[in-house]
Amino acid sequence: KTTNPGYAKKILKEKAGNNYVRILWGISGGGPLYAEKASPEVERRGTVVTFANGLKLDVAQKTVDITGYPLADKHKIVSVIYRDGTTVKEVPTGEGPGALSVILLSAGNTYSIVVADRKLAVSLIYRLYYLGGAGLEHFKLATQSKSIDGKVSMYLYAITW
Repeated sequence: KTTNPGYAKKILKEKAGNNYVRILWGISGGGPLYAEKASPEVERRGTVVTFANGLKLDVAQKTVDITGYPLADKHKIVSVIYRDGTTVKEVPTGEGPGALSVILLSAGNTYSIVVADRKLAVSLIYRLYYLGGAGLEHFKLATQSKSIDGKVSMYLYAITW
């Protein structure tokens, strides 16, 4: 937050451990946000799906049961985000510290979820990657590809202005 090049050099040369990390996060606007990798469904009973991370989600009502979730004592699920055709919808589920959102993904008849800090879950990058750009007026998927082993998906979007 300064234009003094000497100050920036001093910060970058300083190796003061946690203080150095705090300074860098302060410059960038905050600390890292919590996010998990996609968690596949492991069981389904009617409309209630249990995922590998312990969360249970009623896919019809968009309600979440965090009883089996290992981080239930530290975090609160505040919304469920999902794609509905060409739009994205967010259903509020509560408030609390460590506000996380669940992104519900469907591929055919199979579900998976991504749990992330709400700020990240509603971000442009997550909407492009996980929700296919749904609801974003100025982005159109140009091409997509998977790595040889099928573990990495890559997307290229054209910006339509």
